[in-house]
Amino acid sequence: MSTLEEGCECLFGLIESGKKNRGDTHVIVLPSYVAVLWQAGNYDSWLFLKISFCMFSCILLPICDNGHWILMVVSPSERIVRVYDSLHGDHQKYFSHWLSFMRLRNKASVEKLENWQFVSGCSSKQEDGNNCGNFVLMASM
Repeated sequence: MSTLEEGCECLFGLIESGKKNRGDTHVIVLPSYVAVLWQAGNYDSWLFLKISFCMFSCILLPICDNGHWILMVVSPSERIVRVYDSLHGDHQKYFSHWLSFMRLRNKASVEKLENWQFVSGCSSKQEDGNNCGNFVLMASM
């Protein structure tokens, strides 16, 4: 893991703990390494079976895609997956990864979350080549 990735993981940990300190326990941040596993076709290593996704209003998954940070935001109650990208790329592949992950998780869990929908998140356009992490952090707030 690079220094940038470690820094982002640290910041997302602070965001998650800050929300909990304010009494908002309805947000969970999954480690960005989950997306690395998904890209390798490995969906069953981390299924998070001890965590009920239904108890969260929001699941955040920061993703580093070829050196560019994007944010997947999942709403379990609405069954909606949004991807926020400051370069406005097409990230339908991450929705496909989410579906593959959830198919396996549903088989192994009593919690059944199905019928997901993909929505492109609305993000400001990044004008440079090095502030994507800042955009991801702003989208997570």
